[in-house]
Amino acid sequence: MAWKKPSPALSALLDEALAGYEVENKRMFGCPAFYAGQTWFAGVQEDHLVLRLSEPDREAIMSRHQGAALFEPFQGRVMKEFVVLPESVIADRSELDRWLRRGFDHASAMPTPEKKKAEKKTPPR
Repeated sequence: MAWKKPSPALSALLDEALAGYEVENKRMFGCPAFYAGQTWFAGVQEDHLVLRLSEPDREAIMSRHQGAALFEPFQGRVMKEFVVLPESVIADRSELDRWLRRGFDHASAMPTPEKKKAEKKTPPR
C-alpha cells in the first residue's frame, strides 16, 4: 500500500498550535514530527494528527472522544503511547491546545533516550 503525503492543512495547524512551545520540528519518514527535547511527541502522518500521551490521558481521550484511537502506522504495528486525534479535537482549538499541552508536558517529563552505540564491525579475515 502506498503512503499518502502528510496533510498540508494538519501540518500547518500543528505548526501554528505549537509555535509558543520549546519544540524542534524535524521530519520523520517525510512527515512533520515535533520533539520536546529528544522525545518525539506530536506529528502528522497522512491525514492523521498523532500525539504521545500518558496512559491516563490516552484512556481519557479515547473514552471522551469518539474516533480517538491508538496510532497504527503500519497494519498490526500499534504504537501504544500515541493516539490519533479525532476530528472533534482537531476542530476545537481550545480542546486541541489542551491535549497538545498534556502531550508536551508528558514528553518533557520523560527521560532523555540513550543513544545506542553502533556495533563495531570487524572486517572479515
